[in-house]
Amino acid sequence: MTEETELVVIPEESAREVFVHTDTSKLQPYLDEIGAKVEKFSADVGTKAGRAEIKSFAYGLSRMKNSLEAIGKGIADEAKKLPKLIDANRKHARDTIQNWQDTVREPLTKWEEAEKKRTDAHEKAIAKIAGLDVTSDARTGVPYTSEELARSLEELSALEAEYPVEKREEFDDEYELVFTRTRATLEGAFAVQKANEERDAEIARLKKEADEQKAKQEAAEREREERERKEREEREAKEREAEAERKRLEDERAAAEQRAREAEARAENAEAALKEDPTGEAINEPDPDADAAFQDAIAGTPLTGVSDSAVIGAAHDQPDPIGGTNAPYGETRLNVVQGEKAIKGTPEFNAAYRRAVDALCAEFDFEGADFDADDIVSEIADGTFPHLKFVV
Repeated sequence: MTEETELVVIPEESAREVFVHTDTSKLQPYLDEIGAKVEKFSADVGTKAGRAEIKSFAYGLSRMKNSLEAIGKGIADEAKKLPKLIDANRKHARDTIQNWQDTVREPLTKWEEAEKKRTDAHEKAIAKIAGLDVTSDARTGVPYTSEELARSLEELSALEAEYPVEKREEFDDEYELVFTRTRATLEGAFAVQKANEERDAEIARLKKEADEQKAKQEAAEREREERERKEREEREAKEREAEAERKRLEDERAAAEQRAREAEARAENAEAALKEDPTGEAINEPDPDADAAFQDAIAGTPLTGVSDSAVIGAAHDQPDPIGGTNAPYGETRLNVVQGEKAIKGTPEFNAAYRRAVDALCAEFDFEGADFDADDIVSEIADGTFPHLKFVV
């Protein structure tokens, strides 16, 4: 190796200074020296000696590179150990001094912790009092009722008793402010809400009374309408009955008038007959057809247990009250002659009695009248028909 290719050596005492520096100013002179050798190097690659020289110079550069790398790495390894040593010493110094600091500050720390706990308690109490300064639901916005506001006032009074002036310490102003403000808010809201509720209750009461009064009036109206309906129906029914009675009386009057006309015609016929037969025998002779019909009507089924002497007949010896003549059957007598076995009240007797009454109805045209056979019997017994009587 010639002088031009000789290695550049960095003294060991200068190695740390070369590599542990803020810039490359300490390393650059060595690199410049190597660079100058590289620039001066020249060899003929066409000869064997030239090629051997190139190879040798390149090898020398490699050794220089590795030497510098080894020096730097050694310094770096030492430098890596240094932080751990430094950190250990730092920690030891820090812990030692911290222990001295804690020991010195311990009384103050305890005082500060107690003080924080004390002030936190006051601040928490003040926040709790301020939390009562609410008059409506935060979610719905619906105002609290007077009962809910009254409970908030009771809770506020309890907190005032829990935190009197002598316990408020340096927070007295804050307590006084929040107590005063919250009480004013709650009492104002309570007064307003109470008035609103009383007003609403009064409105509800009046509405209820009005509804009840309306219901009573409607019930009374329905009752009146029902009463009027019943009265109207009863009145209309009476009017219909009166109309029917009027019609019946008119029909009876018309029938009576008709019978009067017929009686008058019979009287006229009788008078004309008297003129033709002055003795009156033809008049007093009963009409055989009428008498036979009467006898058939009252005969009916023979009486069981009644003697053969039981006779039901008619007499013709009284003047007709309508015609004024001795008309046939002008007086009718019902003769029930009891035999030994004929007893009043028995079915046989009653049947014969009923047939006789039905015969009277048929004879005197009572069938169209508005009464039955029992009424006729009662009328005969009371003397309403003086030309009729029962003989038993």
